[in-house]
Amino acid sequence: MRLSGLINVHSMQPKDGWLKLSGAEIAMRSGLVSFVDAGFPCFSPFAQMLLTRFEDFLRRECHKHGFWEIKVPVVHREAHLEAASISDAYKDQFFRLSDPLRGFMLSATSEEYFLKHIHMFGAISYRQLPIRVFQFQDAFRFVKRCEGVYKSRSFYGCVFTSLDNNISSYLASLNCFSQIVEVVMNAFGIPFIVLRSTSNDAIEYLSPCPEGDRSIADSIAVKQEELEKSSLGSRNGFEEKYASLAMGYEYKSVAHYGVTVETQGSGTITPIMGTFGIGLQRCLCAVLQHNRDNKGLSFPPTVRPWNVLITQAGAETNASVLFTQKAYKRLIDGNVAIVWDDRHGKTLKEKMQFADFWGIPVRVVIGPKEVSSQTVELRFREKAKGIKNTELDSLVEVITNANS
Repeated sequence: MRLSGLINVHSMQPKDGWLKLSGAEIAMRSGLVSFVDAGFPCFSPFAQMLLTRFEDFLRRECHKHGFWEIKVPVVHREAHLEAASISDAYKDQFFRLSDPLRGFMLSATSEEYFLKHIHMFGAISYRQLPIRVFQFQDAFRFVKRCEGVYKSRSFYGCVFTSLDNNISSYLASLNCFSQIVEVVMNAFGIPFIVLRSTSNDAIEYLSPCPEGDRSIADSIAVKQEELEKSSLGSRNGFEEKYASLAMGYEYKSVAHYGVTVETQGSGTITPIMGTFGIGLQRCLCAVLQHNRDNKGLSFPPTVRPWNVLITQAGAETNASVLFTQKAYKRLIDGNVAIVWDDRHGKTLKEKMQFADFWGIPVRVVIGPKEVSSQTVELRFREKAKGIKNTELDSLVEVITNANS
């Protein structure tokens, strides 16, 4: 990928004071997230690469824990929500469509559509339970006063649903969700605290955040029952600002949708439904907030978009371009996550500063000397690794070892 083709690359050149900004401010100042219309975030190619890393990692964890991936439409019939009286509570937040789609709306929730979908197939056998599904989706709710990424009118995340035949099975599904969240948060370098209701049937994950819209006292776990003090660990400040990144609880309106389970004794019961979710656009800001050093952002390997930056040094010639293309292709063929900094008007120092700030650990530099010797120069974000020269035949191996 050529850096010159990145539409917001001029905004990504690091500036003085950026390390004092919050993760959300970096996302906005660098153009990773922008708003053409208030409340509706647009993600740049670089931000989308980060989100794709989140999705890929999260998808693998979901499959490990028995969650099947589904995809439901972003447009729902409003009547689906009326059965559970949800439309009465949130009707002022709906994005309703007009003729010829009057009666339809952009999805604000996912539980009701899933239940309508399940009901189409008749009663579920007890042998099928637990049923666990997930999907990546945008949800839409009208917010009168938008506040950047953390309080927008569309929000991107991963939602989970479980159907269980008893409370013990529901708690097991909730525990699977909890395990997924904690693996993801640890892999992405996001610090968190866990709040659980005293009956352990509701859970929320909070992360310290300057723009946070949540305090411990606001947690869904606290609202449902008295908070267990032991769940706070060493953090006991109820007024600190946090971002809610994930939560899970029991959905109480299953009976309104006629979904039933055939029991072993030929009777039927109403299943217990869990609804869980992870806010991925909030996780994006949390990664930018909590993964940094004195040079810039230090992405964990699980989420890092690029492991290598390749560029030319000195005057650009046909020979240097051809040799750089050859090295670039060698790395692409070796499945190395690489970007080619081919920007005109940028000095080598500015290109190295770019690589430093965006956490790219290895830089392949090709100048007249390298073209003449048919080798490449390797520089590293960690200065202690020094500068190395290597031939093309061993380039992929050397870089792979350097990043391991």
